[in-house]
Amino acid sequence: MRQFDLGTLAYVKGDIKLGSIPPLEKVKKQICVSYGGIAATDVFFPAEKYSGAGSDITKSYNMAKSIINEGMSSSGPLNFDMLNEHERTKIIQNIITPEYTRAKQIIENDKELVKKLADELIKRKYLSGDEIREIISNHK
Repeated sequence: MRQFDLGTLAYVKGDIKLGSIPPLEKVKKQICVSYGGIAATDVFFPAEKYSGAGSDITKSYNMAKSIINEGMSSSGPLNFDMLNEHERTKIIQNIITPEYTRAKQIIENDKELVKKLADELIKRKYLSGDEIREIISNHK
């Protein structure tokens, strides 16, 4: 029996409002966070997929779209609505794929810590920010 499985899912609420224009790196970090659950599933259960990723993908897509519309993409100042589907897909992938890769690498690098946090969450049902920080600092 696995202690850590797909039943251990969480919801992370982001702090970026698409109506504001945060710095590019902050938006990219939020995309990375949004893909954390998908990346964790891919690291811990590569043969399994879950259906809870839709809102994370949509949120990341919208953030990438705002990067394009605000002229912050590496493609320069563009308007998303003026691009054809192929151009949209390519630019969106150029924004999102590196952030998914970064999320996956973070999880792979700290796999034991992620397992420890998941085990504690299963045991206690709730962890405060202070408790999470304590577990992380004791792990190092």
